[in-house]
Amino acid sequence: LHARCTAPVVRTAMKALRSHFSSFPGGFCAANVASCEVEELAKVISSVHYNNSKAAQIVKASNQVLELGGVPERADELLKLTGIGEKLAGLLAKVNTKEEAMKYIEGQGDNAD
Repeated sequence: LHARCTAPVVRTAMKALRSHFSSFPGGFCAANVASCEVEELAKVISSVHYNNSKAAQIVKASNQVLELGGVPERADELLKLTGIGEKLAGLLAKVNTKEEAMKYIEGQGDNAD
């Protein structure tokens, strides 16, 4: 969503996505997004520039995540997902690991006292 969008526009779109999927079993997750029609998703994120193409990319990426069995941890694997560039892949590779997740589960994350 971020490409060519301001932070407030992205926040609005994310709020709309969470709201839209809140009534689905499992909520806002890859399985529900993957099963969504592109046109339906485009309406939900209508505040975003190029919402039709971004909706198609989001649905495609959600299907890719499902095919892989989850979000990849390594940057080179993340780059294979539709819409993921080098900067985001690098960031996700740092924070999207089982090791990092366990720090937060165990209360040892960045914001732990």
